[in-house]
Amino acid sequence: MASPKKIPISDNTEAYAQQSARINNSQRRNESRTNAGETRPPPNNNPDHRNTRSKNNTNEEEVTIKDEHLPYLRELRKNYVSRCKADKQMKYLQKCLNKGNFPKQLLTRLAPQTPTKPLALLIEWQKALVTLAESLTSLLLQYWTDHYHMIKNEIANLTKLIKDNLNIKEANLIIKICEEAETRFMENQSKNVTKKAQQGQRNKSRTNGEPVTPHTN
Repeated sequence: MASPKKIPISDNTEAYAQQSARINNSQRRNESRTNAGETRPPPNNNPDHRNTRSKNNTNEEEVTIKDEHLPYLRELRKNYVSRCKADKQMKYLQKCLNKGNFPKQLLTRLAPQTPTKPLALLIEWQKALVTLAESLTSLLLQYWTDHYHMIKNEIANLTKLIKDNLNIKEANLIIKICEEAETRFMENQSKNVTKKAQQGQRNKSRTNGEPVTPHTN
């Protein structure tokens, strides 16, 4: 049996030194990692942390409106506001008919083209003008009533289309935004009516020489 080959002392020493250096370097790296780990926050024990974040992002996207669905929002919001305007016109014209106080734009000042203007003619003429204003007001009321119901049907059809083609959360968000826009429009209209009434009262007070109440918001 052949005897094992002897390694020269110098070579054995060099190999030992290299092995010792590798061990020392490995120990230093472990110590550095340990020290660095002490200053870092503890790792998240949730193995699905990334998946959980993705789920949260998904939930956030579910309550936003996609760009391709914005036309639904614009069209529905426009119809909601148009319905408010039509309803306002209907109520105004119905009020005019109930009180017999017709819009000034419908009151004509046309005079009879006759050589003389007897009182009986003028009385009947004035009645005819009032009847004309009433008829025109009724025509406008009929138009706005039909327009109101047409818009109402469009809102119903578009709402059904949105609910059928969009997920429920996105559809509900679109409807909520439109309802809020309708509410804001009605509130602004109410404020404008109040301001006009207050301004008319102040003008009347100035005309009558009464003290004017300061306007406060």
